Amino acid sequence: MLKKLILFLMASYLIVTLIITISAFIMPQNLSNMQPADFLVVHGAGGEGNNLMEPSIERAKTGARAWKQGLAPKIIFTGGRDKPENKAISEMMADIAIELGVPKDAILFETKSQSTIQNLIYAFELDENANKDVILISHGFHLPRCWFTAKVLGAQNTQLLSAGSFYRPIIPNGIYIVTREALAWPVNILRIWGVKYTSPENTLLR
Repeated sequence: MLKKLILFLMASYLIVTLIITISAFIMPQNLSNMQPADFLVVHGAGGEGNNLMEPSIERAKTGARAWKQGLAPKIIFTGGRDKPENKAISEMMADIAIELGVPKDAILFETKSQSTIQNLIYAFELDENANKDVILISHGFHLPRCWFTAKVLGAQNTQLLSAGSFYRPIIPNGIYIVTREALAWPVNILRIWGVKYTSPENTLLR
């Protein structure tokens, strides 16, 4: 019985890694193929102190390009602080968008999130219509989990826009990311379960 369980878990893990790898390369990166929405939600990808990591910069630039293309009137940047004294990831991403020509009044950001589910919970709390018609922006490998989480939180019309398939360089980063992302799925599901049953006041999970 134990052997069958181990084989099942290994097979499931391999299937998930395959899906993530394929998704990373097929997620849309062409702005011209997107339909206009009400909001762009850009997922943070971490930073070091008061400096953004390159994936966060790539996502911020993609969000700015999407806004300038007229895909949505508002951008929500997500991502909290690694330390209380540092700027939030979302604030630094917003700064990049402003440098690229996005006006401040088109930008919203939350500064508390530390995970994908928190990214979306806090983003959707910024405006009651933020989950009605939204374009989610992240890297291709991450977008399926973003989509799943958004749907659990009640997002309606949801499009996906990729800032790139993987972090560069793809090798060895791609191998590490696929491995990590496959493990992040069950953790994400447990977090959703935790929010649902430990925070009943959260209307997004009702």
